[in-house]
Amino acid sequence: MRQWPSAIRAVNVAKFGVVLVLLSTVIVLVAAVSSVMAQEADVGVAKSGPSTVAANSNVAYSVTVFNLGPDAAADVTITDAIPAGMTFVSASQISGPAFSCSTPSVDSGGTITCTLSMMPAGSSADFTFTLRIPSGTPNGTFFTNIASVSRSTFDPNDENDSSAAGTSTPPPPTADLSVTKSGPASAGPDTDVVFTLTVLNGGPDAAANVTLTDTLPATMPFVSLSQGSGPAMSCVTPAGGSGGTITCSIATFSSGASASFTLTGHVPPGTSGTSFTNLASVSTSTFDPSSENDSGVSTVLVTAVDVAVTKSGPGTGVAGAGVAYTITVSNAGPDIAQDVVLTDALPAGTTFVSLTQESGPTASCVTPSAGAGGTVTCSFNTLASGATAQFTLTLNIGSAVTIVNTAVVATSSFDVNASNNNSSATTGVTQSADVGVAKSGPAVVTEGQPVTYVLTVTNPGPSGATSVTLTDTVPAGMTFVSVQQTSGPTFACSTPAVGGGGTISCSAVLLPAGSTATLSVVFRSGPVEAGATVSNTASVTTATSDPNTANNVSTVMSTTAQAPVAIPLLSPPVLTLLALTLAAVGLRVRARRTA
Repeated sequence: MRQWPSAIRAVNVAKFGVVLVLLSTVIVLVAAVSSVMAQEADVGVAKSGPSTVAANSNVAYSVTVFNLGPDAAADVTITDAIPAGMTFVSASQISGPAFSCSTPSVDSGGTITCTLSMMPAGSSADFTFTLRIPSGTPNGTFFTNIASVSRSTFDPNDENDSSAAGTSTPPPPTADLSVTKSGPASAGPDTDVVFTLTVLNGGPDAAANVTLTDTLPATMPFVSLSQGSGPAMSCVTPAGGSGGTITCSIATFSSGASASFTLTGHVPPGTSGTSFTNLASVSTSTFDPSSENDSGVSTVLVTAVDVAVTKSGPGTGVAGAGVAYTITVSNAGPDIAQDVVLTDALPAGTTFVSLTQESGPTASCVTPSAGAGGTVTCSFNTLASGATAQFTLTLNIGSAVTIVNTAVVATSSFDVNASNNNSSATTGVTQSADVGVAKSGPAVVTEGQPVTYVLTVTNPGPSGATSVTLTDTVPAGMTFVSVQQTSGPTFACSTPAVGGGGTISCSAVLLPAGSTATLSVVFRSGPVEAGATVSNTASVTTATSDPNTANNVSTVMSTTAQAPVAIPLLSPPVLTLLALTLAAVGLRVRARRTA
């Protein structure tokens, strides 16, 4: 075996020791690295703040840093860059492991930085970072403030490493201003015309620098302007009698406020047939989301018409009967009348029967139902100059009173003479009732037997009959038995005593038109001469005027008959004896004839 020199052996041993030392160092480093790489911590940050803050105000943001573990986090750093347009005010820690913070100078920009060498697992820290929105920042400016966190420890979740909070100054003021304008549809030449202007702020904010303008139509001179309600506005107008523009303004017009004005202009003479269009507008320096309602317009047609109505009818009428009125609508011009409407309110105590148009341009009419009260309305879209329309209105009178029936006509055109726009007809009402009676009975009455008569009282009208009295006198040779009402309105009767003579009298307070009452009267015939005539008469009267008295009396004529003679009944033995006697008498008579 070969032996190495001792020097060589020494060198080899030394080299081997160095290798061992290097190997040990590598093992230690690998172990350390492995140990560090095995650590992990889910560190995150959450930030919140107000969504809206006015300019020249502080904004306080809440920032929370947390470590969800599972291990402690090393070298934790929070950064918050102040958004452009905002300045630093303060930074303070509220809770958790103490961080060391560096900040910008007050009222300057920059970045807030807070650090912590080791943040235990499961811990959190809360901060308040206060910034400021300077004065003069426009409304509607939006700021995004982001807080971020970092660490040297491995973080398996980087989605929660930053958090943003958005803040804006209030949006610009908004005010929905509107103006409405109204006026007559027509006016006559050389007359004043009145317009109403209303300005409204529908909000939600006050409107600044509000201006209302209204330029009068060409050739229409200014007369006057007055404010009727709302916040006082400062107005400038043209001189009276000249044209131009009306301007009213106010520095601030509150949300929900309204203001009304009355503007009067003058329609020049000689302008019949001309249309004047008047436009009012409103404006504001505040944002108005709706411009469609910022103006209002009114159009006036210059016309000259003389619409009239006349009404005629009978001076008297009968309650319960119909009465006819003639109504005539006309336009004496000189222009076409627009939107002509005829109305006739039925008087109390009357009901509608019919309406017919006899002549003229066809009208559109609405009437009550037959038998009902209400108002008759007839309308024409236009009624030409010189045109005439005639109607017949028939009503039913229900009571005895004086009725006044009035017709009224109106038009949207300027009517130069309003005194002939209504006309009345007065009708005095009376009552008339054709009360009658009819009586029926037997043609032959027999001595000692009861006799029945039927009395029928009628009132065909047209009015109800008051204080109706029916009488029937018991005929000579007869006596009273009974009276009974079988139908109709109730009659109260007074009668003679049963078996005596006298007069039956029956009365009713009211016998309505169209009603009938029936009564049955029974008499008994006394001793009579055969073949004699018995007369029984009934009559009826009323306090109401009766146009026909010929039917107020009714008579029944009856012939009398005696009662038959009674023959006594004979027994069989008597009858046998009578037969034998008659036989003997016969034999004797025969014997004499043969002798």
